[in-house]
Amino acid sequence: MSEPVTIFISRQVKPGKEREMEAWMHAIRDACREAPGFVDSLWLGVEHGSNPEDFEVLITFDSAENFRSWEESDIKRELYSQLDHIIMDQKIRKISGLEPWLGLVPSIMGPPPKWKMALLAFMGVYPTIAVTFFFLMPLIKDLPMFVRLLCTTPAISLIMTFLVMPALTKLCHGWLFPQRTGTV
Repeated sequence: MSEPVTIFISRQVKPGKEREMEAWMHAIRDACREAPGFVDSLWLGVEHGSNPEDFEVLITFDSAENFRSWEESDIKRELYSQLDHIIMDQKIRKISGLEPWLGLVPSIMGPPPKWKMALLAFMGVYPTIAVTFFFLMPLIKDLPMFVRLLCTTPAISLIMTFLVMPALTKLCHGWLFPQRTGTV
């Protein structure tokens, strides 16, 4: 199962090139929409705390393969060749871990309080372990402890990563970010 790829791009525009950058951003967004596996993009504006000369965007593709295909495409290369005279600086980073689950936008919001993350983790870990043990223990109860752990830990990790945490963070988003709900 291939997982989505989310990229955060921050570009600092040369003075007086803001309108040109806006036009370029519309062109690249339109090109992305035509690319196989494109999921979504979010253009972050000044209202999210950016400086007027900073152009920030989140872009998501459904898989690493489709993102790589976009990265290697002629249209992307052509559009990026137009950037040199528009921008002063560009930073690109892959968003991973809990950031996509929690809807974190790097320049907008930090992580929720640690106590909320600990409680959310407990709400996910406890039932996942209980259910996993319920189904697997009858099959592996006679094995040594380290082998039982070797059997249950991957199952728990996969269930937490692909099912439990995405569902919990979506369900609890308003509680995790009470004043920030709806910004992403």
